[in-house]
Amino acid sequence: HFLLAFLSVVCLHCLADNEELYRSLDEAIVRAPEYVKKRELRIDNLRLRLSEAIDEKTRYELTYRLYQEYMPYKSDSAAKYISEAIRLVEKSGDKSKLCLDRSQLAFLCSSTGHFLESLHFLKTTDTVGVSREALIQYHISLVHVYGELGYYDNVSNLKDEFFAKRDSCVVDMYKVLPSDNDFYLQRKEMECYEKGDYEGALRYNDIRLEKVHPGIRQYAIVAFYRHMDLQLAGREEEAKA
Repeated sequence: HFLLAFLSVVCLHCLADNEELYRSLDEAIVRAPEYVKKRELRIDNLRLRLSEAIDEKTRYELTYRLYQEYMPYKSDSAAKYISEAIRLVEKSGDKSKLCLDRSQLAFLCSSTGHFLESLHFLKTTDTVGVSREALIQYHISLVHVYGELGYYDNVSNLKDEFFAKRDSCVVDMYKVLPSDNDFYLQRKEMECYEKGDYEGALRYNDIRLEKVHPGIRQYAIVAFYRHMDLQLAGREEEAKA
């Protein structure tokens, strides 16, 4: 998990030059204890506030924030806190938050290879009448788990079946997902990539890159995809310049 945090400080021009990239990664690794310390201080503060919180609403909000802090850092702790958030929101009866949180837990499960658990949470989640935000996350999680199943499965028939299911879920996802959402743009970029349209993939990457800034995890991810797109498009000089 630390490597994703380190990559977030690498600027796009660093990705274009291997020597500079390695230097930046070395610097990030050296500063790793600093990044970890800052995150752990935030976590300690939230945990202290949670231990003192009495009302359920405050406990839920703090628990959810702890999940968000742990999500890019420690998946087991993230699972612990989103599960507790689900328990709290079940008591409140907020159907939209319950759908959102269960969908996020499902995404976390599929991100860590727990595909059966992910599908269980999604198939047992009621989406009728929930907020658009919750519905969006639900569909994103469905697309993610079937995509992961298709990618990692070694049985060709099942692989094709999982990818077909993913593609069906993508169609449903596009019905609710705003066209400026990063996951929407990421899927469009990947679709261009799968068709061999690397210039098209770069156009979607341009849009994604405009929406992020150096110093955050998402920037590093988008920049990495851009570097790969340039190489696949045969624009080696731009990838190195």
